[in-house]
Amino acid sequence: MTLLGFKSGWNGKESRAAALWPLRSGMDWTQVRHVIWDWNGTLLDDAWLCREIMNGQLRKRGLPVLSVERYEAIFDFPVEGYYRKVGFHWEQETFQEAGTEFIVEYERRKTECRLQIGARELLQQLESVGYSQAVLSAYSHGSLESFLGHFGVRGHSKRGGKSESLRGGESRGWVKNAVRTSCFTLR
Repeated sequence: MTLLGFKSGWNGKESRAAALWPLRSGMDWTQVRHVIWDWNGTLLDDAWLCREIMNGQLRKRGLPVLSVERYEAIFDFPVEGYYRKVGFHWEQETFQEAGTEFIVEYERRKTECRLQIGARELLQQLESVGYSQAVLSAYSHGSLESFLGHFGVRGHSKRGGKSESLRGGESRGWVKNAVRTSCFTLR
């Protein structure tokens, strides 16, 4: 199994060139049959919204806001560790409370996002030469299907399900499991 990266642009400046990175990577594409995409921050340009919402949460708590550079440097999974890095302390509130506050605001504003520059064209280009493609996300099956439909890139789901967080060397097994349970095949 070969895992490909799609280098997303945090600030929109590098997105256009990044969108074509897999095709210019020098990889032997004759061995590829199926491309699996991550949704948030990869196909969907939402890093700006995530930083904006987090900065609102930080301001509300009197904590320093994140610059683009700081956000890019410290954002990580599991997300609870990221919250600690930006200054949250779980003595005053729980991670679940802070995380829910973020999710509620993200869900309210997610349609302000757009696909990464060049993402739609790349999806179409890969489809036109015969590659099957799928999207993985931590979103629930229905939510992801709806969101993909909003951007006109939804196909049909192989199965319902939800992805899990990645830790260390677990990615290979996680991806294999996710392919079986959480993929949406794109048109």
